[in-house]
Amino acid sequence: MRKYFEVTPKYRDLFESVWLWNDWPDRGGRTDGGIDLVARERESGEYYAIQCKFYDPSHNLYKIDIDSFSMNQVRSHFHKG
Repeated sequence: MRKYFEVTPKYRDLFESVWLWNDWPDRGGRTDGGIDLVARERESGEYYAIQCKFYDPSHNLYKIDIDSFSMNQVRSHFHKG
């Protein structure tokens, strides 16, 4: 997914950097809270928390599938959009 955000024109133009959670320089020892990638928007410098899923195409996505995504962590440091 990281490579997808780096090479797909829509996202390549939107984000200046995309890191795996463990490689993000501002992680500061925090646990991931369900965050897989962090991207920095080119124009604003805002950070986006990204959670990646890989399910069978016939799988219906439910709230429980993304509950590990810590909204408290997202609210405190990342873009709210």
